[in-house]
Amino acid sequence: MGNAVRNLALVHLERRPEEAVRILERCSAAEVAPLLERAAPAVAAAVLARLSPRFAADCLAGMSRETYPDVFAEFSPPAAAALLRHAARTVREAALAGLPEGVRAPIRDALAYPRDTAGALASTDVLTLFGDLPAGRAVEMLRVQADSVPDRIPVLDRSRRVLGALRTAALCWSPPDHTVRSLTLDTLDVAPATTPITALVRDRRWDGAPVPIVDRSGGFIGVLRPESLRRVAEEHQARPATELVAAFSELCWFGLTGVLAGLTGPRSTPERDQEPDRRLG
Repeated sequence: MGNAVRNLALVHLERRPEEAVRILERCSAAEVAPLLERAAPAVAAAVLARLSPRFAADCLAGMSRETYPDVFAEFSPPAAAALLRHAARTVREAALAGLPEGVRAPIRDALAYPRDTAGALASTDVLTLFGDLPAGRAVEMLRVQADSVPDRIPVLDRSRRVLGALRTAALCWSPPDHTVRSLTLDTLDVAPATTPITALVRDRRWDGAPVPIVDRSGGFIGVLRPESLRRVAEEHQARPATELVAAFSELCWFGLTGVLAGLTGPRSTPERDQEPDRRLG
């Protein structure tokens, strides 16, 4: 990329980040990363937040580690966590290491959901579409993942809030210049990331379907897949039997200790039974 083109791109990034994102998503991460590295931190953060999470993570990995503190200082904690969930562990730790504690702590809090909550088990490897994406571009993206395209795809705004679910077949007859948001979207129920897994297991709305998970700000994190819910349900159903065995074992142990005490303790004699301080009642 020549200097003149790069400078023009940087101006476009700063003035129209929404339009720039649609262009950058057609490029490779290796091409976008150097451009974001030269942009102002606020501009780079705004662009990364609007890119699809997996692509944004790839761009972040290609940027210099020295740029991380300034860029991440421009993110809200939920937005930073949404990006870092898709990043490799080395990139995630490098990004957090250079931040002041006051900035780093809220991001770690957003990342560290308790293990028994939906946020901890949510899979971030899920196909999503932004609402302002042209239908023609969406079809191009789906062709790349032809073997793993679901029947319904979550549609998000650029703040990663859920707008609804698009039936994939609807793209086949949509005008290519219409945005995904303008198509008919199904209502998509979501679950907060702090929801206990056991509560989702009992919720019949999610029988056999992925559960969309959102963070505290309403931003989309990922989905809790049916197999994860089934595993938790099986563990939950097996627990009463385990507890019964444990209780029975405990009962046997106390019974056994009583027998042992009777065998090893002083034997009863008529004289000892008549002593007042030996009476039981």
